Amino acid sequence: MSVRRSLGALAVVGCIALGAIHAVETEVTPADADALAGILAGVSRARSGVLADDIATIRAVQAAVLRTAPIHRPIPYGRTREPADLVRAAAGLCYDRSRTIEKALRLLGFDVRHVFLLSTAARSPLAALAAPGVRSHAVTEVETVAGWLVVDSNAPWISVDRTGRPVSMADLQDRLGDVPPVPDGIYREPVWPIYGLYSRHGRFFPPFNGIPDVHWGELLGNLVG
Repeated sequence: MSVRRSLGALAVVGCIALGAIHAVETEVTPADADALAGILAGVSRARSGVLADDIATIRAVQAAVLRTAPIHRPIPYGRTREPADLVRAAAGLCYDRSRTIEKALRLLGFDVRHVFLLSTAARSPLAALAAPGVRSHAVTEVETVAGWLVVDSNAPWISVDRTGRPVSMADLQDRLGDVPPVPDGIYREPVWPIYGLYSRHGRFFPPFNGIPDVHWGELLGNLVG
């Protein structure tokens, strides 16, 4: 093998290794389950296949997490923000609470995905992604028996229409008149919803070194819709 090919192969391996090191894990660990047992005390773990039951469980999970972290103060950068950390802090911002909401819903058997909402009101999507300080919000999308719905991480709001049917992130901005008033103005702005992006700065999850925090499977889902 030529030197050029060897270096190319090493570069590919290095990129794969770097990506693996910086991938955000979404599995519910034993430590997560222990912390969630306290957070979710009284929340049913059964899924009946009935939409009303799914929505009731999702609302109960959201309410439990909001009660756990009622203070609007972030877990500092460079520290873990798993369910046990949220319990200890008794506080959090959208990116802290959404992490626990997602792990709680996974524990209860739901498929979920993390959504990073990036405002594109003042910049093009790529310019907004690169610029610091651009308005953003972290929310969760969860799959019910009737489709995906959005779960806010700062307020007791989910995207169900007036008939109780779920409204997905893809349809939400076109259907804001069909859902309860949104709690955050970013929902009414032009936004770029990016699945699987947890931070642009890389300081939410280990190794906290400035490379963006992503879940590769969810991130690739942006390419297929």
